[in-house]
Parts: sequence; structure tokens; C-alpha cells
Amino acid sequence: MNVLVNLFKDNIKTVVPIVAVVLVLNFTLVPLGTALIARFLVGSVLIIIGLSLFLFGVEIGITPMGSLTGSSLVKTNRLSIVLLGGLILGFLISIAEPGLMVLAYQVDFVTLSEISSWTLLIVVSIGLAIMVSLGFLRVVVHMSLKLFLLLCYLIIFVLAFFTQPEFLAIAFDASGATTGILYKR
Repeated sequence: MNVLVNLFKDNIKTVVPIVAVVLVLNFTLVPLGTALIARFLVGSVLIIIGLSLFLFGVEIGITPMGSLTGSSLVKTNRLSIVLLGGLILGFLISIAEPGLMVLAYQVDFVTLSEISSWTLLIVVSIGLAIMVSLGFLRVVVHMSLKLFLLLCYLIIFVLAFFTQPEFLAIAFDASGATTGILYKR
């Protein structure tokens, strides 16, 4: 039960500043009306409750399974199996991410299916799978996280110079959507 209380506290710390900003804007620059503010406040409370319960379920159900899977991969002592496991898990986790699915359907709609939702889902999931495998490799070869992130961001920014501007927004939104709401404290 202590885990659930901590999750409630964490989610309150996350949501309350946003609520405060909206309330300040409502009473100063942009009056939204009593009904809309009431719905916003009720929605904020429901977000705190729902997110806390969801993360509690993750903490007691999915996290132990992930730990067992990770320790089993490492016990094989074969780099190829660890990297392949990273590829498969990274792909499956990313393609099932609801936030990425929503983004993919929005991009499909806005581009009139020029970029199909499945294309975006698969390309982003492959990219995340490669990054998960590279992250595993970074741990095995004892590379500094700062150096790894620096190299990754350098590659991303160099590639951004060769990309059309309208695709940059999609790419950066997709990278945020793949992380979802899960985090490790």
C-alpha cells in the first residue's frame, strides 16, 4: 500500500503545477468559464487517481515480469541473445504503446494517408528497438551514458539537417510518444 501512496504523491506533484498554471491563466488572461474550469478540475483529479492506479498495476504486475525477463537474458551470457532480446522487446513494447498509436492515426489523418499509421508505427518501433539494443550494448561495453547520449543526439541533429521541416515535428513527437507514461523512480 505504501507504493500506491507514493504514486499518488508523485502524480499530485506532477499534475498540481499544471492545474495551478491553468487556474492562474483563467483568472488573469484567459477566462474559460465556470463550467469548463469545473470539468478541468474534475478531470485533473481523475487523472491523478487513474494514473496512480495504472502505475500501481504496472509496479505489481509488469515490473516483476520485466525484471525476470531481463535477468534471464543476462544469464545467457551471449551478447547476440541480449541484443536480439532488446530488438524484439523494444519493437513489441513500442508498437503496443497507446500514445504512439494515437499519434500515428493523427499523422495518417492529417497527411491524408500519405504517411500511413502502420508505416509510422513500424518505423518508430524499429527505431526504438535499435536504440534499446544499442542501450544494452552500451551497458555491456561500459560506455558512459553521457557519451552515449551525446553521440546519439549528434547523429539525430546531423540527420535533422537533411530532413524536411514538416517531418521533424513528427519525428520528435514520435520519440516522445514511444516513452509513454512509464518511468522508473
